[in-house]
Amino acid sequence: DINPYGLTNEAEFFAVVSEYFFENPVRMKKKHPELYSMLKQIFHQDPQSQITRAFKTMLHTKQASQNHHAP
Repeated sequence: DINPYGLTNEAEFFAVVSEYFFENPVRMKKKHPELYSMLKQIFHQDPQSQITRAFKTMLHTKQASQNHHAP
């Protein structure tokens, strides 16, 4: 979860939650949706969606390569 060091001051809180946002976006979005939403707006990023898209692309590519038969 959020590192307690973030309680040191506002700057450290921002640093800690920013790190959490990028390192574990799926968990952060689930456990702290309002904070995730705020950071999403600040950074103009949605790392959880990027991970989901990348995972779906990997699965699709793997399935396509398994279904492709060489002539």
